[in-house]
Amino acid sequence: MKKTEYAASKDAAISPKKERKSDIAKKNVLIMQIVMVSVIDLVVALLIYAVACLVCGGINESCMTSYFTVLFLPLISFLTAFASFLFTKKLSVSFVVNVILTAVMYLIFNGFEWNIFLWELLYIINAVLGYVIALAVRSYKA
Repeated sequence: MKKTEYAASKDAAISPKKERKSDIAKKNVLIMQIVMVSVIDLVVALLIYAVACLVCGGINESCMTSYFTVLFLPLISFLTAFASFLFTKKLSVSFVVNVILTAVMYLIFNGFEWNIFLWELLYIINAVLGYVIALAVRSYKA
């Protein structure tokens, strides 16, 4: 009886450590996923921003801001959603990073305005379209 009680108490003492290690491992995996999705999104956003600067290089600043808000930010939202979901398969992480990225880029170019929520809704719709197309590409079997 004493041996089984000792073994049971020993297992009870070890299992919280195992649970802690698995929780730490899960957190580390989540952090790595967030970093990977963020890097993919930032690379795509910077490439599109470079193209936007080349296309709108000779236009004044207010016109550049309008083009960027109406044309290039929805494109960034779509392509970052498409690329990050296609490469990582993590929809929730990709969605949160995409919403934060588009909101920050909107705030950088336009400042805080009341209509940021309407623009963000447009960017979310574009992101959902990107996720649907990425899902179709991932599920297509030749």
